[in-house]
Amino acid sequence: MSFLNIGGWELTVILVLSILLIGPRRMIQVVESIRHLAGQLGEMTRDFTSTLEDEADQASAAGTGQGLAELVKPVTDVQRQLRTTADQTRRAMEGVVKELAAVDDVKKELTEVADEARAAVEPAQEDSVSEAERPTREDPETR
Repeated sequence: MSFLNIGGWELTVILVLSILLIGPRRMIQVVESIRHLAGQLGEMTRDFTSTLEDEADQASAAGTGQGLAELVKPVTDVQRQLRTTADQTRRAMEGVVKELAAVDDVKKELTEVADEARAAVEPAQEDSVSEAERPTREDPETR
C-alpha cells in the first residue's frame, strides 16, 4: 500500500505514535473527523467538476468549448486521484478503528485479570496481618 508515498511500516509507526499521543478514545474521534473531512472533500470536488463541466457546456454552445473541455480533463483526473486517496484513507482509518477496538478489549481483559489478582491477594494479606497482630505466647522457660 502506498498512501501519499507512505509505506505500510511508516503508516503503522504513525498510527502507533498517534494512539500513544492522542489515546485510543480520542483517536476514534480523530478518525471520524478525518472520514467526515474526506467526504466533504469528495463532495466539493464533485461540485467543482460539475460547475466546470456546466461552464464547458455553455462555452461549447458559444463556440469556445474546446478550450474549456481541455481544462476540465485535468480536473477530472484530480478528482479521480482524490477519490482514490479518500478511499485509501477511509480503509486505513477503518483499520485503525479495528485496532483501537482490539486495544480496548486487551485493556478490559488486563483490568479483569488485575481485579482477580487483587481479589486473590487481599485474603492472603489479611491473614498475614492478623498473624502479625496476634500476641505471642511467652515461653514459660524464659521467665
